[in-house]
Amino acid sequence: MLRSITTKSSDQSSRKLWFSDQDNDLFIWLDPQSRLVSFQFCYNKTFDEHSISWHQHNGFSHSRIDTGETRDSRYKMTPIMVPDDTFNFKEVARLFRDISQQVDNEFADFIYHKILGYPG
Repeated sequence: MLRSITTKSSDQSSRKLWFSDQDNDLFIWLDPQSRLVSFQFCYNKTFDEHSISWHQHNGFSHSRIDTGETRDSRYKMTPIMVPDDTFNFKEVARLFRDISQQVDNEFADFIYHKILGYPG
């Protein structure tokens, strides 16, 4: 279940909320009136991590996280986000709903319905 980690103001115009559990992270960005303007939900952190992001002006993106792990004797590379538009958005929405009880209801409902509305 997602639990609140921190609330941080990056400047006067936005505030970021972070929720996390062992296998998922949720980041929410709010405007000065505390309206949700962007979110990023990272899921399956321990195995095959992916991320769905939404921004009020830029819309959706879905990515697979390339961890930078290699199987040969090289050092680990920096993780990067790789576009991955095919995913089961209904399953991700269900996962989010199941673990978001400690997220403000208004924000959780908004994010849940946005994920269900993914244009894929």
